[in-house]
Amino acid sequence: PHRHTAMSKLRLAIIGTGWSARTYTEILATQTDAVVHAVCSPNRSAAFAREFGIPHWCCRIDELAKLEELDGFLVCTPPHATPDIVRFLARLSKPILVEKPVANTAASVRSLAREVGGTRTVVGLHLACSSWFASFREAIAKGDLGQILRAYHRMHFPHRVGGHERAWAFDSLL
Repeated sequence: PHRHTAMSKLRLAIIGTGWSARTYTEILATQTDAVVHAVCSPNRSAAFAREFGIPHWCCRIDELAKLEELDGFLVCTPPHATPDIVRFLARLSKPILVEKPVANTAASVRSLAREVGGTRTVVGLHLACSSWFASFREAIAKGDLGQILRAYHRMHFPHRVGGHERAWAFDSLL
């Protein structure tokens, strides 16, 4: 199996092909120590792999697990699908970055954390790498906005998109 060394790039797999997956793929393309080595999605993995020059693609998570050379996973899937994917990947004993929201409810997130607690897992927020977020940070640092006493930001997510409930958008504990 592939072993990461100081001279080699981390070989990562992205699960999902939506906006978050695209953002992570674009960010990783600028890095010298990591590469997207595979993408997995039931519908668009082949097109996504071609677009970004990713050498491996598959449509099912069990197919992705056969790529032993992978060093870790980035899960960029809708929250109704994420917990089952994370449970499956945790059995592979490789690091997992999960894009938020992790699940539809806070209770589901707590349950998942208990189940995969021994796995190196982190929750990410790709928006922190976006150009508008960087502009906002810069404006604060330069003092352009004056003294910030409190800030609140909420993105608008329709209650139902693509046939899936966005219950996580309404769970105040998330």
